[in-house]
Amino acid sequence: MCRIALAWPQACVSAYYVAYSENQQSPRFDSTIPARMQELQRYQT
Repeated sequence: MCRIALAWPQACVSAYYVAYSENQQSPRFDSTIPARMQELQRYQT
């Protein structure tokens, strides 16, 4: 049951990332993904 409940949010996040990868310059996107990528790179070192 938990897997079914989590499938929809996971699909939404995946779709967001796919749409972002196709056109990063679209005005529909805010700085969420670039900020998260920078944060991950900071913690990588």
